[in-house]
Amino acid sequence: MFIGFPFFFLMQKYSYRVLIFFLLVLLSGSVYADSSMTATIHSIPGYGIWDNPASWSEERIPTSDDIVEINGTIAMNVSPTIAGLVINGWGELLGSYSSMVVNGDIENHGTFSVTTLTISGTGTHILDFHNNPFIGNIFLEWDISVLGDLNITGSFGLRWTTHNIHLEDGRGITAKAGFINGTIIISGTNTFLKTQWYTHTFTVTGSLDHYIFDTKNTTQLASELYTYCSSISAKSIEITPGSSIYTHPNCLEPTYTFNTEKLSIASGATLNIPQNF
Repeated sequence: MFIGFPFFFLMQKYSYRVLIFFLLVLLSGSVYADSSMTATIHSIPGYGIWDNPASWSEERIPTSDDIVEINGTIAMNVSPTIAGLVINGWGELLGSYSSMVVNGDIENHGTFSVTTLTISGTGTHILDFHNNPFIGNIFLEWDISVLGDLNITGSFGLRWTTHNIHLEDGRGITAKAGFINGTIIISGTNTFLKTQWYTHTFTVTGSLDHYIFDTKNTTQLASELYTYCSSISAKSIEITPGSSIYTHPNCLEPTYTFNTEKLSIASGATLNIPQNF
């Protein structure tokens, strides 16, 4: 009887989803026990809109000083700047027509979808997406350390800047659209970068082990599969079976170079090199 009464009361007052959330909090103390961040503002379980105070347990809208925790579904109708972000296992942050600036770490256990995510602020920021894809484009304005693999459905770029990226052993970054505009210095062991569309004025240096062109499943035109004025340094550069890469005819060495110990062009793959390469 003692246990049954509280459960009956909770089910009458809250939805089942809210009830389960509260039970997890009571049992574990947190829905994201492995997060190193301490949130300063928390979304309510269920559905909410970013700029509505009722969407947040603290009954206010997040500011640029907040580390934000997403516990339900939050629709973004603005383009906020925040100090850090944690998306819990049932959390969804959805902003198909919005952008976001995060001046700190990001941990994603759920769904993260915004048009453009900018990683800014001083220091080295930790990105841990727990192998969940990021839906949108990421631009880097500071150094990052990536835990696990980072899979981006759009582009990965820098705004004409140079930054350090540390990757865990055997891990890497995949950008389905491409790598654009800037220089990255890679550290780590047995690391990789993979692009499924293009590279554009992008320079890769440091200790990258594998750069992979994997365009076989794209529907892009040949003119959209250019590696345009990019310089790539890696122990191995691979073009996967059925993939095609076209080096842009207007780019001259040293603007465009492959610096590698091993260039692998698989059966059925194409590397179109202009005369001036």
